[in-house]
Amino acid sequence: MFEAYLKALSLFRPEELKVLIIDNASFHSTKNINISDNIKLIRIPPYTPELNPCEKYGNI
Repeated sequence: MFEAYLKALSLFRPEELKVLIIDNASFHSTKNINISDNIKLIRIPPYTPELNPCEKYGNI
């Protein structure tokens, strides 16, 4: 599903570079998928709740 999302995203305004910051969730696994040249993935370190907005929800 993540690969299908990346493919659809790459086709939207293909002249633009898309930069996605991803966490280490299993569905973000990118070992065997093709990523278009107009998409760059940046992984956050394994345990950095301060960089992941959904982790802050429990601290409100």
